[in-house]
Amino acid sequence: MTENIQKFKRNRPTIGILQGYTVLAGKTLDHYRLSILRGIQSAARSRDCNLLMSWGLGRATQSNAIYPAWPTISSDSDFVPVGPWNTDGLIVFSPLQNETRSHYLQELRDQGFPVLFIATGEKGAVISVDNETGIHQAITHLAIDHGHHHIAYIAGHPDDPGDSKSRLDAFRSAVV
Repeated sequence: MTENIQKFKRNRPTIGILQGYTVLAGKTLDHYRLSILRGIQSAARSRDCNLLMSWGLGRATQSNAIYPAWPTISSDSDFVPVGPWNTDGLIVFSPLQNETRSHYLQELRDQGFPVLFIATGEKGAVISVDNETGIHQAITHLAIDHGHHHIAYIAGHPDDPGDSKSRLDAFRSAVV
């Protein structure tokens, strides 16, 4: 059986999935991330790839503290199961909200290790939504199609230079 497992691992590429920041702490995964993970799973299955996921969790001893599962050992990491040592590439959910993690991934990328970011905010290959078109369609739907005049925008993370900023800029341009 061990021989079959080793052959299985050697003959299939392994893609690591890292969460840029922790989303799991006794909660269910949100629809956005769940749909992305299902798409990754479907693509991996059709290409005969293994997936290795790393997700941070809250610590049992500190109910309000959240710790990521990140590929570098630090005071806020509990374990380091996914990284360049056991994968052929990484898919990373942005925003990272951490300069050290960003620097680490940029170094990996600069060394030629494949890193793909989900959402904007990091330098490198990225898959993201068209925020400007989406926001403009939402404003058109609410204001023109339904006659609403008071439309609020609930922003993402204030330190996110990617999607949160892009969406806010699009909202501001759409309501002018």
